Amino acid sequence: MPNEVRIEAIEHKGRACWQVRLGHRGLRFAQEDLARAFAAQLFARRQWLKEQSGPSAECP
Repeated sequence: MPNEVRIEAIEHKGRACWQVRLGHRGLRFAQEDLARAFAAQLFARRQWLKEQSGPSAECP
């Protein structure tokens, strides 16, 4: 699914880092725990938005 929250281990400029992605957008973090905390918040926010918009609407 293109709009799911994903965490990927990547290498950027020769350094290992973690990337949180939602669709084609992403943020990089140097620490895994920070990436996981951000991904959890993003996931919770998306779930809340889906609940607020009603059962038939889907979050973009």
